[in-house]
Amino acid sequence: MVQLFTQKQKIGIYGGTFDPIHMGHLISADCIRDELCLDQVIFVPAKVPPHKRSKNITDGHHRYQMIKLSIENNPHYQVSNFELDSPYEISFTWYTVQYFRNQYPDAQLFLLLGADTVLDLPNWAFIREICQECTLVGFQRAGEVKLESETQYLDCQNIQIINTPSVDISATMIRDRITNNQSVSYMVNNRVLEYIKEHTLYGKMETMDRRG
Repeated sequence: MVQLFTQKQKIGIYGGTFDPIHMGHLISADCIRDELCLDQVIFVPAKVPPHKRSKNITDGHHRYQMIKLSIENNPHYQVSNFELDSPYEISFTWYTVQYFRNQYPDAQLFLLLGADTVLDLPNWAFIREICQECTLVGFQRAGEVKLESETQYLDCQNIQIINTPSVDISATMIRDRITNNQSVSYMVNNRVLEYIKEHTLYGKMETMDRRG
């Protein structure tokens, strides 16, 4: 359950598949929170993202639990099950923005987006409505295209570009390495790694990584 605030807040909404959540996600979120002085960053695991309808995605309960384990010691982070519990079959961002606007009627909302997502914004459903309700925050990650200005992607002034540390980690890489019984030390939270092994999410692991 997402906590309600009685005073004006700056809230970041960080949606994604998070299959699994990894240190790259957390580093980006923390840099953006610091840069924009956000009070909270809320991670929102998607049920079925529109661009991944044909892909196999780990059950939402597991993805939610992995996020919860990753952020449990950070008071500035929360996780919401809104999209996972939503009656909508597809996770359209506009529905999520409406939900958090109702939860935080006086807050300033920021929608956190990776570079590839920013480039696809003109194809989004309800993009104009989204721009009216929140500030879009595009950020750079390793392997993504470079974002050069705030105005070249949308006919919308309500967008900011923030550079975050280049961390060459992806969820696909982590899944593949675990499937091949390769180390993912320092790529994911250690409790998340234990959870993955316990539930055999990405294949059987013969060894367990532990950080010293």
